[in-house]
Amino acid sequence: GQTPGVAGRPGFVSVPVRRIVSGDSSNSEQWTLSNHIGTHVDFPRHFSDIGETVDRCSAAESVFSRVEILDVPAEPGQLLALNDFAGRVDVATELLLVRTGFEQHRSAEIYWENNPGCLPEVAEEWRKTRPRLRAVGFDFLSLTAFRNREIGREAHRAFLAPDRPGRPILIIEDMALS
Repeated sequence: GQTPGVAGRPGFVSVPVRRIVSGDSSNSEQWTLSNHIGTHVDFPRHFSDIGETVDRCSAAESVFSRVEILDVPAEPGQLLALNDFAGRVDVATELLLVRTGFEQHRSAEIYWENNPGCLPEVAEEWRKTRPRLRAVGFDFLSLTAFRNREIGREAHRAFLAPDRPGRPILIIEDMALS
C-alpha cells in the first residue's frame, strides 16, 4: 500500500489465501506487517529487554489532559536538538506533538531515506525537567534519522530506557499533524 515501511522495507504485504474466482467459497488473505508501519508507538521494550510492552499499558495511560502541538520546522536529515525546543515546552505537558512539516514528503523516498531525527540530549533533558511528559509524537517516519542510525538508537534509548533518570517517554512516530 501507500504506508512506507521503516528503511524502505515492505510496510504491508497481502497474500491471497482463498478466492471465489478460484472455486473457493470465500475470499480471504494473509496479512504481514511490521510493528513499525504507519503511526505507531515505540514502548520501552523496543530498546530494552526490561522495558514495558504495549500489552502492559492500561487504556487510562493513553489519555492525556495536557497536549501541546509545537511547530519545529526540520530539514531532511536534521537532528532536532535541545535548542530547537528551548523554553517552548510547558512543564505541565503530558503529550507533545512535534510538527516539522516533513510529512509533506510521505509519498517520496526522502521520507524514509533522509528523514529528520532527534538527538539524545532532548530526552535526557525532558526526563529531568518535564516529569509529566509521558509521550512525544513526530510527523516523520522515525526518531532515528536513517543517515545517523547510531545517534538514533541512542536517542531511542534516551527516551525509552527504564533504567535512566526520570520516567520513560513513549515515542509516537509517523504521525499526520498537518
